Amino acid sequence: TAVASSNNLYGATAQGLLRSYSLDPRLEWFTAMQDAADKIVEKGAATVHSASDIMFLLEFSALDGVVAPQTYIDAAVAIWDWRIANSGGGTATGLAEYVRDARAGQGYQNGIIAWDVGLYAQAAMALHAVDSLGGYDTAGADIAEVLYQDSFVLLPYGYFDVRVRCKGYDPDYVNKDYYWYTLGVGGLIQAFASTNRHTDLLPELQGLMLECQYPDGAISYQYGAPEAINDRDWQATGYAMMHMWDFLPHDPEVLEAMRLGGEWLAATQDLSGGFVYDSGTHYPEVGAECTAGMVSSWLAAGSQIAVDLSVAGPINCGDTMTATFAFDREEGTAGLRGYDITFTASAEVSFGAGDVANEGGLGGGFFQVVDNLDGSFTVSDAILGETTGLLADADLFSVTLTPVAEGEAVVTILDYKLRDPDNADITAELGGATFTIDCTAPGAASDIAAAPGHNKVTVTWTEPVADVAAVEVWRGMWYRSDTGTSAYPRYDDFVTNMVPTRPTTRADLLPVDSGEWIRADIVAPGVGEYVDSGMAERGVYWYEVIPVDAAGNPALPADANDAATSYWLGDVAPDPFDGEVEAADIAALGATFGLTSLDVDFNFHADVGPSDDMSAVGIPTTDALVDFEDLMLFAINYGVVGPLKQTVGRSSLVLAWVPVDDTTWALQLAEPCANLKGLRVRATLPEGVVASVRGGALLGEQTAATFLRDLGGRGLDVSLALFGRDRGFVGVGELLRVELSAPTDLAATIEPRDTGNVRMEFSMGEGISTPSVKEFALLKNYPNPFNPQTTIAFRLPQAQYVKLTVVGVDGGLVATLVDGHVPAGPHSVTWTGRNDAGQPVASGAYFYRIDAGPWSRTNKMILLK
Repeated sequence: TAVASSNNLYGATAQGLLRSYSLDPRLEWFTAMQDAADKIVEKGAATVHSASDIMFLLEFSALDGVVAPQTYIDAAVAIWDWRIANSGGGTATGLAEYVRDARAGQGYQNGIIAWDVGLYAQAAMALHAVDSLGGYDTAGADIAEVLYQDSFVLLPYGYFDVRVRCKGYDPDYVNKDYYWYTLGVGGLIQAFASTNRHTDLLPELQGLMLECQYPDGAISYQYGAPEAINDRDWQATGYAMMHMWDFLPHDPEVLEAMRLGGEWLAATQDLSGGFVYDSGTHYPEVGAECTAGMVSSWLAAGSQIAVDLSVAGPINCGDTMTATFAFDREEGTAGLRGYDITFTASAEVSFGAGDVANEGGLGGGFFQVVDNLDGSFTVSDAILGETTGLLADADLFSVTLTPVAEGEAVVTILDYKLRDPDNADITAELGGATFTIDCTAPGAASDIAAAPGHNKVTVTWTEPVADVAAVEVWRGMWYRSDTGTSAYPRYDDFVTNMVPTRPTTRADLLPVDSGEWIRADIVAPGVGEYVDSGMAERGVYWYEVIPVDAAGNPALPADANDAATSYWLGDVAPDPFDGEVEAADIAALGATFGLTSLDVDFNFHADVGPSDDMSAVGIPTTDALVDFEDLMLFAINYGVVGPLKQTVGRSSLVLAWVPVDDTTWALQLAEPCANLKGLRVRATLPEGVVASVRGGALLGEQTAATFLRDLGGRGLDVSLALFGRDRGFVGVGELLRVELSAPTDLAATIEPRDTGNVRMEFSMGEGISTPSVKEFALLKNYPNPFNPQTTIAFRLPQAQYVKLTVVGVDGGLVATLVDGHVPAGPHSVTWTGRNDAGQPVASGAYFYRIDAGPWSRTNKMILLK
């Protein structure tokens, strides 16, 4: 309220919060700044209109978390505009002269002029940073020029003659000319440095300011730091620290002055946290200025004793943790000659004096560890002899901590002393460290299943719900006598064949002696699947799955493991194998059929049966002959394995435009394509036709979030994407649907992208890239292959008697889908894989045929169960 602070002090008071928040972003401080900023906006520029308010609003608007930052930028601009119009006669020069003359008219022909005016120069440059075309940089330069003329050019002297008339002091404080000298020097530094004007004067001004500092760090109210009158001043010190940090070069002299100034401010702070005068008066503005000065000093000279952990944790009970006590030096801190640090650690760990090691930060001059017999230890070290002290970051000492119990272990610095080469105290922020000790292993995996593929095996499992940070997948190979040689293709026909021994613990998996097991990969928790393609040879591979928690505790092996071939049974030709069982493989089977391993032309690759479970994806139990058992496995896999069965990771993309009716179109993913990440659909619409777009059913089936938006305008511009790294659309079906306000032939441009954001090549179903109801068409069914149902679409340019049937490869009628009069336009019908008797039909190839007046057409489809 105005009772607590005058209207020109809101921004000046809030600067303490702003600078403190930069070090420690506390919510309550943000809330206080929010309240102050909102109050300034509420009161308006006619009431609250100081340069410090402009600076505060602009700096606050730039903080993370500020809602509607432009509101505060606009308020800052409004204050500036009001001051220019009402105090400056329309110019920045006029504003600066107004403030200068007004202060002089109050009898203050001294540093308060430069203090007040200098902030307007900086405020102008802050406005320039948010609006480079507003002319604020020129305004800032004009303001700085007023100060330059007054302080350095006007003769016989200006109001604030920094070199002559005002450079002195009056022990009786009678002559106001000598008031606020140091604040005025800071205002000149602020104006010249922020506007980059008259910067040649900054070294001189720096010297004047440092000449006003007492040995204890306080800044004098007047020039020269006269001990005779002891005019140490909180405001002058606070602003000097800010001006030195913000505008002067950080050379050793300035940094040392800042360190001393901050320490004096801290030493004279009241127990309440404020700065209380002898009269008992506490001014919030002064407290804020001192706070901002201390923050600036800390930025220059505030070092830290940090506790760094050897690993982030958690750790298990078989590991140890090393905590290193490090000196993190800021550039303004004096050299470190010696330290005395007392620390302890919580009961979850044990340690002793022998676990403390000198890390050599001070060069090993003296090092001593004392057991305080209360669970704490004190470590002391110092550099002996003449020295400038440690002038860099360094590790001082470390302690090795051994877990004794589960829980959160805490390392705490209880006390410290840091001394410089003159045995003066060095202040520092104290750090600590916390880490977790976890000695309990997660539960075992279950339901391990391995499935064959072409040069790969897909492993799936169920893992515990909790306490899993990673999952290790281990591979073991059915080998001959050497663990590195696969037993393929003869397996148990080799006398020396061996299967990997099941482990009882994870330690048994480590390849110390036999090397039977190799860690194939480490999988993120919750995935539950791994596709292993890292094997060098064809063979049978066993898999163990071991969950591991964040502390490295491994689970026990599962109750059962599983194995699979890294190839399809029956894929025996040509060599190299192609991942399919087709005519060439059947020819190779025929060439060796009926032979045994004793025959010269016997093909060991074809000896695949019987499998251990009689299935075509089981483990071959070779019997040294090729007969009916092998024939059955070839027959089951014929035409099934290979590209038709494997859809994940395919790079080809097949889309389809499906006319739902005269005004509705659906874009479908006609075949699975795990690479598809997103797409853009654009089309020009006739005048007056508008489109609405909604997501198709396939979007709702995805486990990841999707994005769909039509930018609209005069046309269609739809963007669609699936969120998540390396995620592509899963399944087939409708991606989106476009509804038009009038019947329109929709010719669209489609640009799909893959999971690497690379444009994908794609194909469309026959005759549907730019569909039109003016043409007859029998569209490709979708999906295809299918199980158990598929959709067949067709278009009629005019009404016709239509017969749509499904026939087998032998030409026999299977089902009649349409038999009657059908109007013109797009149509679709679903076949559920049943014949006219309602019975499910077998897997295989089928044909669908349409007869519609003068038009007829036949397409092929595949039912794959």
